[in-house]
Amino acid sequence: MAKHIRTCCFIDCYRGSLPVKINYEYKLIEIIKNLITNLYVTHFISGMEIGFEQLIAEIVVKLKGKHPNITLEGVLPYEDFTIEWNEDQRDKYYSLMEKIDKETLLQYHYTKDSIKNRNSYIINKSKYVVLLYNNTREFYDLVLYTRSNKKALFIIEPDTLNIKPKIKVFK
Repeated sequence: MAKHIRTCCFIDCYRGSLPVKINYEYKLIEIIKNLITNLYVTHFISGMEIGFEQLIAEIVVKLKGKHPNITLEGVLPYEDFTIEWNEDQRDKYYSLMEKIDKETLLQYHYTKDSIKNRNSYIINKSKYVVLLYNNTREFYDLVLYTRSNKKALFIIEPDTLNIKPKIKVFK
């Protein structure tokens, strides 16, 4: 059986700040618990971007206490990924990276396709792909790439997450 069969990655296509009125952590915990119990996901991958991707990583780290069989991989697109972040953002990132199970560095130097390469890498390693939706070219490219690689795709629409996580599945 292929290693990626029980793997899920999370990619932030939203690029905005999540609305503060929504309790994202609670809703995302429910989504991740469902992935673990209903789809038997044991390995999670995060691109470790500020916001959604780091929140997912934090939640997976917290859930490891109740689900010791799950693992978390943080994928860095290039070595200086955090260089333009402020000190608090970098401190949070490094603190989180100390708690993950595996760190993957894809390339040493930034190139214009670094993020695209990271996203392709984590999609290729996963059976399930969760995208935080935004109506952008990047989002549509990721949907097409995910579907062409026959991955199960879950799309979270940020504005409706406060009602009920709206997830669409493509197979």
